[in-house]
Amino acid sequence: GRVTYSVSDRFILTSGGEVREDSLKVDGMDHDEEKVLNSALFTQADWQLSSRINLIAGVRFDHHEDFGGHLSPRATLSWNYSHGRVWVGYGEGFRAPNLNELYVTSILKKGFETYQNNEDLDEETSRSYEAGASFNWGRLRSQLVIFRTDLDDLIAAELQSTSGKYKTFSYVNIDEVRAEGVEFETSLVLPANFQLSGQVSYVDTEDRETHHELADEPRWKSGATLSWFDADWGLMTQLRWLYFGTSEDGEGNEQEAYTLTHLHVEKEISPSLCFYGGIDNLFDEEHDEFTLSPRGYYLGVKWAL
Repeated sequence: GRVTYSVSDRFILTSGGEVREDSLKVDGMDHDEEKVLNSALFTQADWQLSSRINLIAGVRFDHHEDFGGHLSPRATLSWNYSHGRVWVGYGEGFRAPNLNELYVTSILKKGFETYQNNEDLDEETSRSYEAGASFNWGRLRSQLVIFRTDLDDLIAAELQSTSGKYKTFSYVNIDEVRAEGVEFETSLVLPANFQLSGQVSYVDTEDRETHHELADEPRWKSGATLSWFDADWGLMTQLRWLYFGTSEDGEGNEQEAYTLTHLHVEKEISPSLCFYGGIDNLFDEEHDEFTLSPRGYYLGVKWAL
């Protein structure tokens, strides 16, 4: 639950809290059931310091039954101009290992990948810094963000062994990790109800102890989306192309890049009812090092009260 209160035209306060209990039952565990209680309190202030300067600052306190309490502040200072805004931000984060990572050995990707649990995992914490600028001009919108994140005790799946196409991973904590890079996004409204958007990012990661890159983390990622919407028919189609660049495999070898293409279609029946469907991995791409999900189909319905 949360509540928002306008102290004045320039100051808005939002506060709230949450409680969640996770439980797990798995055949073969040395005890019948695992349960853990998570709770949190948070508050955020949105302060319009002047006609162009805005400050959003908040703090969140998480309490985990097994990993104790953690305080996570966050703040973003923005300067707005006629065609966009410029901002700087800082934030901290906390993530406890979930019950699967602690207690379940999972077999995924049609049995080709096994993920071994680790009951000795510690919680993960992070400190993030970013600076960005956005630009809007008519039909064109763009955004550039530079960021850095320092993580302590990162929870990651580390490759333990391979046998042909079969791989075994184990969840571990990586003591100190640095990730820094740049992201660029842009979109353009085209004639005939088309819209083209794209994004590209470069991320440099480093295990501060070994000075190696993180395994399976592509340095370059990019994508492009072509959307079309017909208001008379209530029809929206979306074609997405994704590129994942080269990465390191955890053993000093470089893994090749790969691409994926997805198709999504939505049909609005009424303002509250919509049918949708699509195809993931449209061209059924495969990869020698990564176990990619094969071509998949889905159908669904969305109903809003």
